[in-house]
Amino acid sequence: MRGWLFLFCSGALGTILAHQMYAFCPENTYLDIGSSLDPYLYTGASGASRGCLLQAPEERAAESCYGRARAR
Repeated sequence: MRGWLFLFCSGALGTILAHQMYAFCPENTYLDIGSSLDPYLYTGASGASRGCLLQAPEERAAESCYGRARAR
């Protein structure tokens, strides 16, 4: 398999897998997307596994991906 995209969201295991798979076949793309899918995979408090996910949606939208307020 060459030219494939692999997405990992399995904690530390994803990091290990991405590293090992890249060593085996560097022609693919390996991304560790972390807990970004938690709100879609889990309900309630389990889905809000990060502080940024606990914010109200309007507060979250007002911040950049670096946690600083956006220039308007």
